[in-house]
Amino acid sequence: MTTSSRPLRQRAKSWLSASLTALTSSSSSSAPPREGDHARPAPERGSDSDGFARRQRRFIRDLLEDPDWVIRRVETVTILSTSLRERRVSVDIDVTEVSRRARECGLDVEQPVCVPVSLLPKGLIFDFDARGNGGEPVSLANRAVDSEVAALLVVESAVHADPSLDEPPTSIGEILFMVTHSFPDEDLIKGLGGADGTRVLENLSDYFGIPVDASDQSWWLQAWQQPQFSRDLRHFADHFVSLVLLDLQGSSQILKLRRLEQGSDSSRVLAGDQVDPSDFSLAAYDVGRAASDHLRVVAPPGTFFTDAWLVRLTPGVLTYSERTALDRLAFYTHGVEPGAHFVYAKLWPQRGGFMRPAKYLSGYGAAVLILGALAEWWSSERWDHTRGFLWQLSGVSDAAATLALTLPTILVAYIVRDGEHDVRSRLLARWRALALLSLVPLWCATITLLIDRENLLYWTLGVEWVALGLIALIIHAAIQIQDFRLRRAYRSLERASPRTRDTSVTTSAPRLLPSTD
Repeated sequence: MTTSSRPLRQRAKSWLSASLTALTSSSSSSAPPREGDHARPAPERGSDSDGFARRQRRFIRDLLEDPDWVIRRVETVTILSTSLRERRVSVDIDVTEVSRRARECGLDVEQPVCVPVSLLPKGLIFDFDARGNGGEPVSLANRAVDSEVAALLVVESAVHADPSLDEPPTSIGEILFMVTHSFPDEDLIKGLGGADGTRVLENLSDYFGIPVDASDQSWWLQAWQQPQFSRDLRHFADHFVSLVLLDLQGSSQILKLRRLEQGSDSSRVLAGDQVDPSDFSLAAYDVGRAASDHLRVVAPPGTFFTDAWLVRLTPGVLTYSERTALDRLAFYTHGVEPGAHFVYAKLWPQRGGFMRPAKYLSGYGAAVLILGALAEWWSSERWDHTRGFLWQLSGVSDAAATLALTLPTILVAYIVRDGEHDVRSRLLARWRALALLSLVPLWCATITLLIDRENLLYWTLGVEWVALGLIALIIHAAIQIQDFRLRRAYRSLERASPRTRDTSVTTSAPRLLPSTD
């Protein structure tokens, strides 16, 4: 790993003491953070840069810890595919409250200030856009500035808990910046683990290639004694602080944010691979970072939600209101503490497409095979002496192929190529597999009928059709069970959708999937 040529404190002071000019010029286009973006602000100006940096980081820390300056946050999540999700967020900011806090921290309210509108998990973001009240672009800090501010916030957590701490040495500052700036990999996460501060510092020094003198270690060890320091360091190793430049004019402003991010199945990440295909979960990063939150999740086309929950991984009581409709679910919270929140729900495919023909097809196959076996029995006094219906049918290959092979096979293309959203396609994988599997007994029975009778024992036809008929009946029963579960889920949605449900959940241990029994 390589480090920047300028110490963190100089980079941060350059930006913070330059009347935010560098931020405006370098971030006028609201592009998302990019890997390798090491752009640096303008040269340092002003004699009060140290004090200004302290006031600025105190101000941002206060906004993060007490998010009531955001009156209301409305977030709409649209699932575009199994790997893409779009988040549209409307943030209603109480400018009067922000101005009051800026004054208390000693900032000039005549100048724009930077406010943290979101905490983003580090990951691949395909698009990021911010707009103001009138649709005008809003200046966004780039990744380097976000990282510098995050590092300063980590320092502030230690200084706030232990006022005897001075500013960190240059080597420590560089390590803090690289932790907040880098995308975490397995080695970095492992290096941040453990309770031994000396060992953690050695791991980070080796990982980033930044030498640390023995004299510099004393600051780190003193800061490491503060639990909030290590918590913030690990938190900002996984998250970016999304900063926007806010002009403190008027009483309120509304910011509209949009980002296109790589989707991930949180239920599989946190609960392992042994989850039901209908289990759906979504990280709700910013729930609790406003006085009032309104979170909406739009169901992919051809699907619907049931059994929706809002879950927090940390212990405590979470109170919210929830409403589920056919095409979306919504959560409403007031005064919730920030934390690791997740949406959990059951996601089902709506009935349609090939599902109804598949159910009838499986029943058709089972009926043909069982009736054929019965006809063989009824048309002969004894199977082991008299050749019956199936034996006679095997001599008429065209009729046999039409009866058991041609008719169901024409539906294969419909089952395989049914155009649908890829999320719905994933949910229907079991349906599709059962539908195709229901054709196998018919094909096997037909192949037997097409074999030359001279190469068959006459009793094998009846025995084979009985066995294949039972297999087809089991497959049909499995499809019927799937259809019953789906109809039951849809009926529960119809009963619950007109109402808003008030819920209070107590979490005693970290978990993702609550019991819905």
